[in-house]
Amino acid sequence: MHPESQFSDKVPCVFRGIVRLHGSSWKYGDCLECYCRNGTAYCDILTCQKPECADPVSISGECCELCPYKLKLKEVFSSFPSGQTIVEGKTNKFKFHPSIKIRLSQTSRQIRGENMWRVDAWVSRSEDGSGPQFSYRENILNDLQRANEFSQLKYTYYQANDRYWTFKSVKYNFDASEGTCKDFRYFCIKFNVTDEPKPMFDLPLTFSVVKGEDERQTVCKRLGACEGVFAKTFDWDLEGEDPIPGQDTPVTIDIDVTFKRHNRNLEGDGLWRVALFGSSNPGGDGPRFGEVSQILDAEESSEDIREGTSLYVDSIETDFELGTVGCVEDVEYICMEFLKGDAPNPDFTLNTAEARGNATRDSLITCKPQECQSRVVFTKLQATLLSPDVMVEDTNDTDTKVKLKATSNKQLTTTVAGEKLWQVVTFFSKNEVGGGTRTNEQPQILSRTQEDQTLPEGKNPSLIQFSPIHFRSGNVFPVATGEHREASVTGSPNVCRTFGDIGNARRSFGDASPITADDLLNRVFAKTFDWDLEGEDPIPGQDTPVTIDIDVTFKRHNRNLEGDGLWRVALFGSSNPGGDGPRFGEVSQILDAEESSEDIREGTSLYVDSIETDFELGTVGCVEDVEYICMEFLKGDASNPDFTLNTAEARGNATRDSLITCKPQECQSRVVFTKLQATLLSPDVMVEDTNDTDTKVKLKATSNKQLTTTVAGEKLWQVVTFFSKNEVGGGTRTNEQPQILSRTQEDQTLPKGKNLVFRRMDFQVDLDGIICEEVPFMCFELKKYAESSIDFTFETHPLQDSLVDCISMEDVCKG
Repeated sequence: MHPESQFSDKVPCVFRGIVRLHGSSWKYGDCLECYCRNGTAYCDILTCQKPECADPVSISGECCELCPYKLKLKEVFSSFPSGQTIVEGKTNKFKFHPSIKIRLSQTSRQIRGENMWRVDAWVSRSEDGSGPQFSYRENILNDLQRANEFSQLKYTYYQANDRYWTFKSVKYNFDASEGTCKDFRYFCIKFNVTDEPKPMFDLPLTFSVVKGEDERQTVCKRLGACEGVFAKTFDWDLEGEDPIPGQDTPVTIDIDVTFKRHNRNLEGDGLWRVALFGSSNPGGDGPRFGEVSQILDAEESSEDIREGTSLYVDSIETDFELGTVGCVEDVEYICMEFLKGDAPNPDFTLNTAEARGNATRDSLITCKPQECQSRVVFTKLQATLLSPDVMVEDTNDTDTKVKLKATSNKQLTTTVAGEKLWQVVTFFSKNEVGGGTRTNEQPQILSRTQEDQTLPEGKNPSLIQFSPIHFRSGNVFPVATGEHREASVTGSPNVCRTFGDIGNARRSFGDASPITADDLLNRVFAKTFDWDLEGEDPIPGQDTPVTIDIDVTFKRHNRNLEGDGLWRVALFGSSNPGGDGPRFGEVSQILDAEESSEDIREGTSLYVDSIETDFELGTVGCVEDVEYICMEFLKGDASNPDFTLNTAEARGNATRDSLITCKPQECQSRVVFTKLQATLLSPDVMVEDTNDTDTKVKLKATSNKQLTTTVAGEKLWQVVTFFSKNEVGGGTRTNEQPQILSRTQEDQTLPKGKNLVFRRMDFQVDLDGIICEEVPFMCFELKKYAESSIDFTFETHPLQDSLVDCISMEDVCKG
């Protein structure tokens, strides 16, 4: 059991007029050792035993003759919490309390000095710490911890059962850029004596381990989840002109990969791989058709990423059998897979938000349905009889040759290539258009070569010609007609997308020292103040649970300080990078009682992680004049003991007794719309050249649910209506109305993962000067309101400034 867990209070003692802190020890005279226990001072009269060594030394101020120092180690323990999460490529800050178990019978009663102790730290793949040592740090103890006094008096009292000697608040910065997640399995420490210890009185020091088992000096703790580069979403666009089934087509591709907000920075060579293939499955499962395993060139695969940014690579060029996808059975989807490069430098770990299809946790697959792009539109069929000159009634097997020409619309017809494309049926009929009963029908008169004949694109005239067609006709009747048929395969309309606690660390008082008058005169001098803040799915105007880490550095020769309510940290939004001016949504104290009472030692910093509070995070960056998140570090309002806090410099509206650090914040509200659909509810009839026709319309804007966040505020949306000559709303706009939404609809919240629907827009249509035939479409345009209360991101796929949908007025608008 650790010492502070035995007492609920930390009441100081008064000994002969001097205040002593709970847990401190001191000497009174040469042979009296005292310590303070929760308001009561206890003293032991030292009795000198016969020295165990042959040549004891008498030292002024010491009660007994002294022998050389010796310490026998039994075991090393670490309060480091198992399961600590690691972020690859970043510096991970650890704070823990290593404890040493001692064999008292073979250890000196007291050991004091400077630069005495050493704790090495590293991260290992192995449970025993063997093998490669990642981020190895030699002696992570600070000067005060290296001089940590061992005393059997405190050791026995504090740890009567477990008998631990503890080093309090040891810090280790793990540089996780030296390996990858597969290497970061165990955190290890090793206890030893420094190479050049300076024992008090220059007494020799002998350090040994029970049974000579050096492995007792080392302890390793299992680390938790390791996050590398964390990819959330993967989207792409592909274009290719004139694809031909069975042939490679040059295609151009844009890719967009989003990452977790606090992702690591990464730059190097061969970082990424993107595979392109066809599939029968919307998740990319099963066989891969025509796979191109890497579409990125050396430069594209080496695009770097920065924290908070996405990976966008455009105009990627490759060849792919595009014309076949959607045109043959079991290849209905175009799929792309985003992965780590085969030999990235540096190596790293790629994690993904979820496993989809046959993607593992280290890749994302996104598939999109593809319709067959091969198309033929025929406008005319012409048959010419080449032979024979004469056919005789009621005879069989007359050898016949016919030329057949099918003329196509060359603007609408693509190249058509493949096998068994065409079928020509011949039959006899009573009329010249082939209607009615068919006599002596033959289902296919083309040869195998003619069945497979390619129809090229862009011929002038665009036609397919079979010349000659050889076949035998049956019993002859007056009129013969040829029929041409085409076979086509269409794709499926389905759309698909593809696609790791810190326990309460035990605290120990370690080496407690008496307070002197000089200590009380020392001021606490803070130099720098840094922080990190995270919050998921922030919504403007609403509090978001956030988690905060703070790190304060102090002047090197700062005073020691421990007590209650020592610190205060304020959180607020500001228009100024220095935190000047009005404070938005201020939380005046984010620290709880324990966090605000964290003590500091000379030469150490104040690091508090996983601070939890609520803050209107979604508003910062989304409204005018609140562009920065700021935090201010101050002395607690009622610190005990009282002290003076000085800072390195005054920033913004911070005085000399506080530090303010501000960071810019971009608005995290974003909407990506993919489609707009307008439905006319009423009236059934509109009359030309009339005014103020009451009209009701339903409008639905479909959003990309993976890319769209909650959007909330005032004056968010603008819907413009107008009449147009064409169905996409291009060209001149007639009788345009700039806003038909009600005030409630302007402010309508778009929840995350939902579509934006205005179920009934009530407005009046001005048909003054409208002639139905000239402007047969009523159009609606959805835009971000220019006067929106929040500066959210409004995007459309494909990219444009707004969305437009038009309703045909052919059956509604009347003259």
